[in-house]
Amino acid sequence: MHILGKILAFLTICGAVAAAVLSAQFLQIRNAWMSRMDQKRSAYEKTVPELEKARKDLRDRQLEYQQLIHGWGPVIGLDVETSVSGPGQLALNIGQTAGLQQNQQVHIFVPGAGGQSTYFGPFQITAVEPQRAIASAGWPLRDSDRATWPGPFTPGRGSRVYGSAPTAAMEHLIQGSQLLLRKEELLKATQNLRTVQENQIRVATEQRNQRALELNGDPALAADKNILPQSAWDGLVRALEDEDEARNVTLAEVDALRHELRALFDEVIRLQNENVQLTRSLPEGEATEPSSVTSVSP
Repeated sequence: MHILGKILAFLTICGAVAAAVLSAQFLQIRNAWMSRMDQKRSAYEKTVPELEKARKDLRDRQLEYQQLIHGWGPVIGLDVETSVSGPGQLALNIGQTAGLQQNQQVHIFVPGAGGQSTYFGPFQITAVEPQRAIASAGWPLRDSDRATWPGPFTPGRGSRVYGSAPTAAMEHLIQGSQLLLRKEELLKATQNLRTVQENQIRVATEQRNQRALELNGDPALAADKNILPQSAWDGLVRALEDEDEARNVTLAEVDALRHELRALFDEVIRLQNENVQLTRSLPEGEATEPSSVTSVSP
Protein backbone atom coordinates (compact mmCIF):
# COMPACT_ATOMS: atom_id res chain seq x y z
CA MET A 1 0.00 0.00 0.00
CA HIS A 2 1.19 3.44 -0.71
CA ILE A 3 2.45 5.52 2.19
CA LEU A 4 -0.27 8.10 1.71
CA GLY A 5 -2.95 5.45 2.09
CA LYS A 6 -1.34 4.25 5.27
CA ILE A 7 -1.36 7.77 6.67
CA LEU A 8 -5.01 8.26 5.69
CA ALA A 9 -5.94 4.94 7.24
CA PHE A 10 -4.14 5.85 10.47
CA LEU A 11 -5.84 9.25 10.59
CA THR A 12 -9.21 7.61 9.93
CA ILE A 13 -8.69 5.21 12.79
CA CYS A 14 -7.58 8.05 15.14
CA GLY A 15 -10.58 10.13 14.05
CA ALA A 16 -12.91 7.24 14.69
CA VAL A 17 -11.44 6.67 18.14
CA ALA A 18 -11.61 10.40 18.94
CA ALA A 19 -15.18 10.57 17.62
CA ALA A 20 -16.21 7.66 19.81
CA VAL A 21 -14.61 9.25 22.88
CA LEU A 22 -16.09 12.68 22.16
CA SER A 23 -19.48 11.17 21.43
CA ALA A 24 -19.47 9.44 24.83
CA GLN A 25 -18.46 12.64 26.59
CA PHE A 26 -21.04 14.67 24.66
CA LEU A 27 -23.73 12.16 25.52
CA GLN A 28 -22.74 12.35 29.19
CA ILE A 29 -22.79 16.17 29.16
CA ARG A 30 -26.14 16.15 27.33
CA ASN A 31 -27.65 13.77 29.89
CA ALA A 32 -26.35 15.91 32.78
CA TRP A 33 -27.71 19.05 31.11
CA MET A 34 -31.10 17.47 30.50
CA SER A 35 -31.23 16.26 34.11
CA ARG A 36 -30.41 19.74 35.35
CA MET A 37 -33.01 21.25 33.05
CA ASP A 38 -35.60 18.81 34.41
CA GLN A 39 -34.72 19.83 37.97
CA LYS A 40 -34.95 23.52 37.11
CA ARG A 41 -38.26 22.98 35.29
CA SER A 42 -39.66 21.05 38.27
CA ALA A 43 -38.55 23.76 40.69
CA TYR A 44 -40.03 26.46 38.43
CA GLU A 45 -43.34 24.66 38.13
CA LYS A 46 -43.56 24.51 41.93
CA THR A 47 -43.14 28.30 42.17
CA VAL A 48 -45.80 29.10 39.56
CA PRO A 49 -48.76 28.83 42.05
CA GLU A 50 -46.86 30.85 44.64
CA LEU A 51 -46.10 33.50 42.03
CA GLU A 52 -49.73 33.65 40.97
CA LYS A 53 -50.82 33.90 44.61
CA ALA A 54 -48.28 36.68 45.24
CA ARG A 55 -49.49 38.57 42.17
CA LYS A 56 -53.11 38.20 43.33
CA ASP A 57 -52.19 39.42 46.82
CA LEU A 58 -50.38 42.37 45.25
CA ARG A 59 -53.44 43.29 43.18
CA ASP A 60 -55.69 42.96 46.26
CA ARG A 61 -53.38 45.14 48.34
CA GLN A 62 -53.20 47.74 45.59
CA LEU A 63 -56.99 47.78 45.34
CA GLU A 64 -57.30 48.02 49.12
CA TYR A 65 -54.77 50.84 49.17
CA GLN A 66 -56.65 52.72 46.46
CA GLN A 67 -59.92 52.29 48.36
CA LEU A 68 -58.25 53.44 51.56
CA ILE A 69 -56.79 56.49 49.88
CA HIS A 70 -60.17 57.22 48.32
CA GLY A 71 -61.81 56.98 51.78
CA TRP A 72 -59.35 59.50 53.24
CA GLY A 73 -60.16 61.97 50.52
CA PRO A 74 -57.71 64.05 48.53
CA VAL A 75 -54.08 64.15 49.53
CA ILE A 76 -53.26 67.74 50.46
CA GLY A 77 -49.61 67.26 51.33
CA LEU A 78 -46.97 64.51 51.45
CA ASP A 79 -43.69 64.72 53.35
CA VAL A 80 -45.04 67.75 55.22
CA GLU A 81 -42.82 69.32 57.87
CA THR A 82 -44.51 69.95 61.22
CA SER A 83 -43.46 71.87 64.32
CA VAL A 84 -45.09 72.74 67.64
CA SER A 85 -46.60 76.23 67.73
CA GLY A 86 -48.40 75.88 71.06
CA PRO A 87 -50.37 73.42 73.24
CA GLY A 88 -52.62 71.45 70.91
CA GLN A 89 -51.27 73.18 67.79
CA LEU A 90 -49.00 72.20 64.90
CA ALA A 91 -47.38 74.48 62.35
CA LEU A 92 -47.36 73.12 58.77
CA ASN A 93 -45.03 74.18 55.97
CA ILE A 94 -47.92 74.14 53.48
CA GLY A 95 -50.69 76.69 53.08
CA GLN A 96 -53.04 78.23 50.57
CA THR A 97 -50.92 77.14 47.62
CA ALA A 98 -51.57 73.51 48.64
CA GLY A 99 -55.33 74.12 48.88
CA LEU A 100 -55.71 74.77 52.61
CA GLN A 101 -58.44 77.15 53.71
CA GLN A 102 -59.40 78.89 56.93
CA ASN A 103 -61.40 76.65 59.36
CA GLN A 104 -60.87 73.63 57.12
CA GLN A 105 -60.72 70.23 58.83
CA VAL A 106 -57.77 68.06 57.85
CA HIS A 107 -56.39 64.73 59.05
CA ILE A 108 -52.69 64.32 59.79
CA PHE A 109 -50.55 61.20 59.75
CA VAL A 110 -47.14 61.40 61.43
CA PRO A 111 -44.09 59.17 60.89
CA GLY A 112 -43.98 56.09 63.10
CA ALA A 113 -41.51 53.36 63.93
CA GLY A 114 -40.22 51.17 61.12
CA GLY A 115 -41.11 53.63 58.38
CA GLN A 116 -44.85 53.34 59.05
CA SER A 117 -47.32 56.18 59.57
CA THR A 118 -49.58 56.71 62.57
CA TYR A 119 -52.86 58.60 62.52
CA PHE A 120 -52.47 61.63 64.77
CA GLY A 121 -56.05 62.89 64.58
CA PRO A 122 -58.33 65.54 63.07
CA PHE A 123 -57.13 69.13 63.03
CA GLN A 124 -58.74 72.45 62.15
CA ILE A 125 -56.87 75.11 60.21
CA THR A 126 -57.00 78.20 62.44
CA ALA A 127 -54.51 80.36 60.54
CA VAL A 128 -53.35 80.00 56.95
CA GLU A 129 -50.81 81.77 54.75
CA PRO A 130 -49.59 81.00 51.25
CA GLN A 131 -46.78 78.73 52.45
CA ARG A 132 -47.66 78.15 56.10
CA ALA A 133 -50.64 77.13 58.24
CA ILE A 134 -51.52 76.55 61.90
CA ALA A 135 -53.58 73.43 62.70
CA SER A 136 -55.31 73.07 66.08
CA ALA A 137 -56.39 69.73 67.56
CA GLY A 138 -59.98 68.92 66.70
CA TRP A 139 -60.69 66.95 69.89
CA PRO A 140 -60.94 68.01 73.56
CA LEU A 141 -57.47 68.09 75.06
CA ARG A 142 -56.90 66.85 78.58
CA ASP A 143 -54.47 68.49 80.97
CA SER A 144 -52.04 65.62 80.51
CA ASP A 145 -52.21 66.10 76.71
CA ARG A 146 -51.43 69.81 77.00
CA ALA A 147 -48.50 69.15 79.33
CA THR A 148 -46.92 66.53 77.04
CA TRP A 149 -47.95 67.91 73.64
CA PRO A 150 -47.42 66.50 71.03
CA GLY A 151 -46.97 63.32 73.09
CA PRO A 152 -44.89 60.47 71.67
CA PHE A 153 -44.75 62.03 68.17
CA THR A 154 -41.64 63.92 67.19
CA PRO A 155 -42.28 66.92 64.93
CA GLY A 156 -40.35 67.05 61.67
CA ARG A 157 -40.63 65.99 58.06
CA GLY A 158 -42.57 62.99 56.83
CA SER A 159 -46.14 63.85 57.85
CA ARG A 160 -49.10 63.45 55.49
CA VAL A 161 -52.20 65.66 55.35
CA TYR A 162 -55.56 64.44 54.00
CA GLY A 163 -58.75 66.36 53.33
CA SER A 164 -61.33 63.92 54.78
CA ALA A 165 -61.62 60.68 56.70
CA PRO A 166 -63.89 57.62 56.41
CA THR A 167 -66.97 57.61 58.61
CA ALA A 168 -65.82 54.47 60.41
CA ALA A 169 -62.51 56.09 61.35
CA MET A 170 -64.29 59.08 62.90
CA GLU A 171 -66.63 56.79 64.82
CA HIS A 172 -63.66 54.88 66.17
CA LEU A 173 -62.01 58.15 67.16
CA ILE A 174 -65.13 59.31 69.01
CA GLN A 175 -65.46 55.94 70.75
CA GLY A 176 -61.81 56.09 71.75
CA SER A 177 -62.24 59.61 73.15
CA GLN A 178 -65.28 58.51 75.15
CA LEU A 179 -63.41 55.49 76.46
CA LEU A 180 -60.51 57.69 77.56
CA LEU A 181 -62.96 60.05 79.29
CA ARG A 182 -64.58 57.17 81.20
CA LYS A 183 -61.17 55.82 82.17
CA GLU A 184 -60.11 59.26 83.44
CA GLU A 185 -63.31 59.60 85.47
CA LEU A 186 -62.73 56.14 86.95
CA LEU A 187 -59.11 57.02 87.71
CA LYS A 188 -60.15 60.28 89.37
CA ALA A 189 -62.80 58.50 91.46
CA THR A 190 -60.24 55.88 92.47
CA GLN A 191 -57.76 58.60 93.44
CA ASN A 192 -60.44 60.39 95.49
CA LEU A 193 -61.28 57.12 97.24
CA ARG A 194 -57.62 56.55 97.97
CA THR A 195 -57.32 60.08 99.36
CA VAL A 196 -60.34 59.49 101.62
CA GLN A 197 -58.90 56.17 102.79
CA GLU A 198 -55.52 57.77 103.47
CA ASN A 199 -57.22 60.50 105.54
CA GLN A 200 -59.17 57.88 107.46
CA ILE A 201 -55.98 55.93 108.10
CA ARG A 202 -54.23 59.13 109.23
CA VAL A 203 -57.07 60.07 111.61
CA ALA A 204 -57.25 56.50 112.95
CA THR A 205 -53.48 56.48 113.51
CA GLU A 206 -53.65 59.80 115.35
CA GLN A 207 -56.49 58.53 117.52
CA ARG A 208 -54.60 55.29 118.21
CA ASN A 209 -51.50 57.25 119.22
CA GLN A 210 -53.62 59.52 121.43
CA ARG A 211 -55.26 56.53 123.10
CA ALA A 212 -51.83 54.98 123.60
CA LEU A 213 -50.61 58.18 125.29
CA GLU A 214 -53.72 58.25 127.47
CA LEU A 215 -53.20 54.64 128.51
CA ASN A 216 -49.41 54.56 128.83
CA GLY A 217 -48.65 58.19 129.62
CA ASP A 218 -47.09 61.12 127.78
CA PRO A 219 -43.43 61.67 128.71
CA ALA A 220 -43.65 65.20 127.31
CA LEU A 221 -46.00 66.15 130.17
CA ALA A 222 -43.70 64.83 132.90
CA ALA A 223 -42.38 68.36 133.58
CA ASP A 224 -45.93 69.43 134.55
CA LYS A 225 -46.61 66.49 136.88
CA ASN A 226 -47.14 68.84 139.80
CA ILE A 227 -49.84 70.74 137.90
CA LEU A 228 -51.59 68.04 135.91
CA PRO A 229 -53.29 64.99 137.37
CA GLN A 230 -51.32 61.75 137.43
CA SER A 231 -53.40 60.21 134.63
CA ALA A 232 -52.28 62.96 132.22
CA TRP A 233 -48.53 62.28 132.39
CA ASP A 234 -48.36 58.77 133.87
CA GLY A 235 -51.18 57.15 131.93
CA LEU A 236 -54.51 55.67 132.89
CA VAL A 237 -53.04 52.19 133.29
CA ARG A 238 -50.45 53.34 135.84
CA ALA A 239 -52.99 55.60 137.55
CA LEU A 240 -55.46 52.71 137.88
CA GLU A 241 -52.70 50.46 139.18
CA ASP A 242 -51.72 53.07 141.77
CA GLU A 243 -55.35 53.61 142.76
CA ASP A 244 -55.81 49.85 143.06
CA GLU A 245 -52.73 49.61 145.27
CA ALA A 246 -54.02 52.50 147.41
CA ARG A 247 -57.41 50.79 147.67
CA ASN A 248 -55.73 47.56 148.76
CA VAL A 249 -53.72 49.44 151.43
CA THR A 250 -56.89 51.17 152.66
CA LEU A 251 -58.74 47.85 152.80
CA ALA A 252 -55.85 46.37 154.77
CA GLU A 253 -55.95 49.32 157.21
CA VAL A 254 -59.74 49.00 157.56
CA ASP A 255 -59.36 45.30 158.23
CA ALA A 256 -56.73 45.99 160.89
CA LEU A 257 -58.97 48.60 162.54
CA ARG A 258 -61.84 46.11 162.54
CA HIS A 259 -59.61 43.60 164.31
CA GLU A 260 -58.59 46.25 166.88
CA LEU A 261 -62.22 47.23 167.38
CA ARG A 262 -63.10 43.57 167.89
CA ALA A 263 -60.35 43.21 170.45
CA LEU A 264 -61.51 46.37 172.30
CA PHE A 265 -65.07 45.09 172.27
CA ASP A 266 -63.96 41.80 173.73
CA GLU A 267 -61.97 43.70 176.36
CA VAL A 268 -64.99 45.82 177.25
CA ILE A 269 -67.17 42.72 177.61
CA ARG A 270 -64.53 41.11 179.80
CA LEU A 271 -64.29 44.19 182.00
CA GLN A 272 -68.08 44.40 182.18
CA ASN A 273 -68.28 40.79 183.33
CA GLU A 274 -65.58 41.40 185.96
CA ASN A 275 -67.47 44.49 187.14
CA VAL A 276 -70.65 42.45 187.49
CA GLN A 277 -68.82 39.83 189.47
CA LEU A 278 -67.21 42.45 191.72
CA THR A 279 -70.59 44.10 192.26
CA ARG A 280 -72.14 40.82 193.30
CA SER A 281 -69.32 40.18 195.70
CA LEU A 282 -69.93 43.42 197.63
CA PRO A 283 -72.35 43.66 200.61
CA GLU A 284 -75.90 44.58 199.75
CA GLY A 285 -75.65 48.11 201.10
CA GLU A 286 -72.68 48.89 198.98
CA ALA A 287 -74.01 47.27 195.81
CA THR A 288 -74.43 49.59 192.82
CA GLU A 289 -75.83 49.07 189.36
CA PRO A 290 -73.14 48.06 186.91
CA SER A 291 -72.60 50.47 184.06
CA SER A 292 -74.18 49.33 180.85
CA VAL A 293 -72.00 48.81 177.80
CA THR A 294 -73.38 49.62 174.42
CA SER A 295 -73.07 46.70 172.06
CA VAL A 296 -70.66 47.48 169.29
CA SER A 297 -70.76 45.47 166.12
CA PRO A 298 -67.38 44.32 165.11
